[in-house]
Amino acid sequence: MKNKMQFHTRSAFYHLPICCGFCGQLVIPSEEALEESTINPCQHTLFIAHSEGYEFLSDRVQEQLKQKGYGIEIDGSLVMICYYKPREEESLDIDDMITELDFPDSLVVESVVGAPSGMSLLVGFAPLSGE
Repeated sequence: MKNKMQFHTRSAFYHLPICCGFCGQLVIPSEEALEESTINPCQHTLFIAHSEGYEFLSDRVQEQLKQKGYGIEIDGSLVMICYYKPREEESLDIDDMITELDFPDSLVVESVVGAPSGMSLLVGFAPLSGE
């Protein structure tokens, strides 16, 4: 049976930092600090993505997607995930990617900014095997 990822969506406090629930590391600083600093994924971070694309994909996620027939291209901060079919190439958006992943006890923290922006940030976490 596939392990569905659990979701925690926050819209009222979307601007607050995101820390890993497994080790406590600050992964995404507050909205104000984000402009001055960078993301800081920990060993439990599976992915960091937003409405416009992917910021980070862990080796665990890349390996799982490759086993399912997806191609992954990373060029600096640009991450592209495609599913290769004969004579067809299709991009994989963040929602579709999440449904493809199988990590026990995983959690996605989704920060949703209200109108007019409508942007969202998704950070996935999962324990390491044996934890």
